[in-house]
Amino acid sequence: MRNTQPVWPVRIGARELSLLVIVILTVTLGGLFTAPVQAAGGLNMKAEAGFDGYARVGQTLPLRVRVENTGPQVKGTLEVAARQNGFRVLYTREAVLPRGSKKLFTMYIPHDDGTGYQVRLVADGKQLAVEKVRRPVLLEAREVVIGVLASEPSTLNHVAAIKLPGGRNRVTVIHLQPEHIPEKSLAMDHLDVLVMNDFPSSSLSQTQLAAVQSWVERGGMLVLAGGPNWQKTLSPLPGALLPVKVTGSKTVHGLPTLERQVGQKLAAGEGYVISEGRLHRGTALVAEGDTPVVVQAPLGKGNLVYLAFDLALVPFASWAGNEPLWLDLLTRADPHHMITAPDAMMEEIGRRGNLGWVLRNIPGSDLPSTRLLGGMLLLYILVLGPGIYLVLKRFDRREWGWIAVPAVAVVFFAMSYLAGFKGKDRDVFTNIISVVWLEPGSEYAQVNSGVGVFAPTRRSYHLDLVEEKLVTLLETGMEHTMQGPGGGNDQGPVIATVRQGQNTRVDFADSTRWTMRCIRTEDIIPKPGDIEARLQSIDGKISGTVVNRTGTTLTDCAVISLYGYQRLGELAPGAAARVDILPRVSFQSMGMNYVQVFQQYPIHYPRRVGDPFGMGNYPPEKRRQVMEAIAGPGSSPVDEPVVFVGWSDKGLRGILGARHPGRTYYTTAFISPLAVNLNAGDKVSIPPGIINGRLIATEARDIQREVQGYHLNGGPAVFQLDLPFMPDNLQVDEFVLLAPTADYRMAARTGMALYNWTTGQWEEIRYQPLGNLISNWRLYVSEKGSMRVKVGPKGRDDYAFLRGVTVSLKGQHLPGKPQRQGPGPSNAVEGGL
Repeated sequence: MRNTQPVWPVRIGARELSLLVIVILTVTLGGLFTAPVQAAGGLNMKAEAGFDGYARVGQTLPLRVRVENTGPQVKGTLEVAARQNGFRVLYTREAVLPRGSKKLFTMYIPHDDGTGYQVRLVADGKQLAVEKVRRPVLLEAREVVIGVLASEPSTLNHVAAIKLPGGRNRVTVIHLQPEHIPEKSLAMDHLDVLVMNDFPSSSLSQTQLAAVQSWVERGGMLVLAGGPNWQKTLSPLPGALLPVKVTGSKTVHGLPTLERQVGQKLAAGEGYVISEGRLHRGTALVAEGDTPVVVQAPLGKGNLVYLAFDLALVPFASWAGNEPLWLDLLTRADPHHMITAPDAMMEEIGRRGNLGWVLRNIPGSDLPSTRLLGGMLLLYILVLGPGIYLVLKRFDRREWGWIAVPAVAVVFFAMSYLAGFKGKDRDVFTNIISVVWLEPGSEYAQVNSGVGVFAPTRRSYHLDLVEEKLVTLLETGMEHTMQGPGGGNDQGPVIATVRQGQNTRVDFADSTRWTMRCIRTEDIIPKPGDIEARLQSIDGKISGTVVNRTGTTLTDCAVISLYGYQRLGELAPGAAARVDILPRVSFQSMGMNYVQVFQQYPIHYPRRVGDPFGMGNYPPEKRRQVMEAIAGPGSSPVDEPVVFVGWSDKGLRGILGARHPGRTYYTTAFISPLAVNLNAGDKVSIPPGIINGRLIATEARDIQREVQGYHLNGGPAVFQLDLPFMPDNLQVDEFVLLAPTADYRMAARTGMALYNWTTGQWEEIRYQPLGNLISNWRLYVSEKGSMRVKVGPKGRDDYAFLRGVTVSLKGQHLPGKPQRQGPGPSNAVEGGL
């Protein structure tokens, strides 16, 4: 049995007592200053994606995360995983939350292949909060999306019933709140139309309003409604968004001009209030006396529309004229070309990956200098020959020669490898292709860039991008990284992390060294200069000069019209070039000019064995590939009457960080529409391709718009051409209507008819593929300058392809008549469809 003795207290000396005090203070003070991430219970997080639960396929998605912190300060990171092409990409944003704070964070993530998102707040490797976000209802890329900011929730719901021309797209109305308007313009591309009606515009920040303006300039349609509460809606808006200077309001008992033009009476009853003012810019489509009622004003590629009445009040809320009015407004403005080219956005989404193939086209790396190679070879000979012999002889170890010779060979091989493969600027190769979309009169420019990085000596790598950019990984180049497993967004490895914030960083995960890492970035920047155009239409030609105001030397410059082009060569900053283009329609001119201008002749087919995709290194071939990757229906090279294209091998400021290693190759395209003055003194001479028809109706069983024109099956389509002159002020000597086709054999089964504005009937004429001379043109042009053409296959089983509908005319202004280019202030909406 063990003898147990009592244990007496141990005497504690001064040294031990000091250590004990230090431990107690450390524990106590450490508890006071412990990182606040331990207090996760004080966090409340909610997240919402899209626009009132909706989003468009293929567009960058705004994800709004609201976090309330009632506990200690938290400094962490918001994380959300998105699945792209079967791979997981992690998007993050830093989140600093002081005690008692409520903050809204907006993250921008690409369209996701999964069913939803999971937002996590993490700090020091610990998850503090998590929120599951349901994926928004995805709208088809061809839907016309109208966002409504209004005090009445049901405003404009009836517009969703409108049947658009072609039958391939429909209208969706979404009701928004101020927080739904993102601060980045590109994230607004989910919307085609934005309507403000009885809405407090002061609730939008200046950054949001700047995003709205940039969105309009890039092709959006902004509708501003007046009425009794016009001040609430219009007064806080910047002047650039106001086509009418509103001075007050008045009560009226009818709008006869609007009723007559739309073809529907307003309900009789008590008077209603409309806003009044004076036209500031644009065209008064409907005016009652001196009061503009319906105004359209272009802004960049987009349009501003002003309505003098409240859309939610009687009698306009239930007016039978809403459908023809909105149909006319939509076809006139054609936001984002969704009316004339409903498949344009889907085709643009499909072309994005094509840029990845062009990014692989990296110029060959220069060899090490001849002096370096010669010196290494000489040194190798000296060391391997007399060097080794003398050293071994000196130490009397000649038998070591069988070891020394291979060792020296290995050392020199390693030196050669380091000099040629891992020397300065030889470990990372970056290829950047940027397209700068300039717009005359706009304050901003859109820049789409593809960035490809080849780092053969690094398994992981990161890219530092200047400022916050919308980033999407391109599928091309990631095929050999790993197989993306199915499942949710939180399953499988992360191949890249995109860190959003004041600047953007992309961290590529461990991958095969010989993989090309490719991303696509989008950004809106202050416009880097302009292309100044001094062009006129003279004697059937487009003549004048263009001046390079970009501050960058541009090479391989060209001016491209729908039916002709001219190469200009190199343009230094401030330099001008003479332009003389004679557009003509023929069966030989049906190709894509934006590709032909960079085509090298002769063309050799088939392409060489080692280059199956035609990825030659010479610049013209690369530029042709870039144009093919970016051009499509709705883009400037295809839809604008006259476009300038120029190239630079210099990069834009604000893409890569200042310390990017290795070698960087730039290809930058500047694309800008050019204005053409159609007045040349008293004479008028307009070539084809300047005045083009817009699709307003169709009888075809199926109609599709692609890069070269319209495919019609089983019936014709109706196009309207709006002449830029008042017909009564013009004497026309030659009026030619053209609806060119690529195959003359289609002429026999293609029909054409013109709308007679006097009789209100369609009159058939014989279709001529190279143009119809219209002698009695005044019968088919309204007093406001509109002409309607019905053209397409005659039978329900017939097919026709049309490049489009255009006119050419020659004439002169009548003496004493005003020479006005463009519709006048009294130009009204033409009769119902």
